[in-house]
Amino acid sequence: MDREYSAKILLVDDQPEGLLAIETVLEGLGQNLVKARSGKEALWHLLREEYAVVLLDVQMPDMDGFELAALIRERDKSRRTPIIFMTAAYKSEDQVFRGYELGAVDYILKPIVPEILRSKVSVFVDLDRQTHTIRRQSELLREAERRQHEKQIEDALAFSHAVSHDLRAPLRHIESFSGILVQTYGDKLDDRGRDYLQRLAGAAKKMMRLIEAMLQLSEATRVEVHREIVDLSRIAASLEAEFRQSEPQRQVDFIIQDGITAAGDSHLLRVALANLLCNAWKYTGKRARARIEFGKTDLDGLPVYFVRDDGAGFDMSHANKLFLPFGRLHARSDFEGTGIGLATVQRIIHRHGGRIWGEGRVGQGATFFFTLSHRAAAVGSPGNGA
Repeated sequence: MDREYSAKILLVDDQPEGLLAIETVLEGLGQNLVKARSGKEALWHLLREEYAVVLLDVQMPDMDGFELAALIRERDKSRRTPIIFMTAAYKSEDQVFRGYELGAVDYILKPIVPEILRSKVSVFVDLDRQTHTIRRQSELLREAERRQHEKQIEDALAFSHAVSHDLRAPLRHIESFSGILVQTYGDKLDDRGRDYLQRLAGAAKKMMRLIEAMLQLSEATRVEVHREIVDLSRIAASLEAEFRQSEPQRQVDFIIQDGITAAGDSHLLRVALANLLCNAWKYTGKRARARIEFGKTDLDGLPVYFVRDDGAGFDMSHANKLFLPFGRLHARSDFEGTGIGLATVQRIIHRHGGRIWGEGRVGQGATFFFTLSHRAAAVGSPGNGA
């Protein structure tokens, strides 16, 4: 148990001499005693901190102890905070029952017997300390599990990185010799033979794309992040030009907000934007005229960047699969892809200290939002499965 932990005890009494008397009795417990001389002041403290127990005088002007207890119980943060009522006037059992109905755990009559008060408060201090210890142990356990999980992922990525490098050379040979066979001996093969060779070359190309995606995912996890001021708007514009050159027949309204900058690794942020915008380009491919947007908004005063499209969208009930490697939300026959793109984006965003999430509706498009670190946000201007 954490013996250095100091529980907070809230003392509420409108009379200074009453507060002094309680403080004198409890100071020997060595805990953090917080005093309030009114119900409003007590509520202010309860909104800011959590308390092991509240010692509450029943008779107070403006807001009596019962009214204050009712407000305490209305707030989620203080709903389970123990309340001990203190009163100099025992009027009736109805008054006691009312206190218990409002969540009181005990009544203490004034004048206070020091030994009784210390004994009752010590129980809640011990409970609070045990709760703190359990929470701390849970946090340490979650942190250990997270680190173990990250280590396992890092080891797996290191393995896939090595294997991917080793596989690229033989796949290139397969692709290259398949092309040579088609060009040199194509006229000697029947239609079925040429079809087999074309399928072989196509499978090799798909495997190469998958390997390149796995290497990109590994790189996003392993390489050192070099921060600089990055013009995200310019990167988005250059990617738009590449997409239009690859499919000049498509009708796409590409809206890119000007002047969006952030502090981060220029190469990694380009990879992240490329995956997000490539997804938007791909999943709007079945629309006669599509719209893709890259911009920036604010959330709680911090910049949030987004990529929005009006394409295939996705079912939000499956949003937990968006960033899983090979986690596809669409059939491969509908949209080709490696299933690694968004996992790569998430790794890059996390390495910048940010987070990413997606919102979508089937047939109505999707928006992927992401933040970067507070440091990146301060410098900055003012997911569909892959």
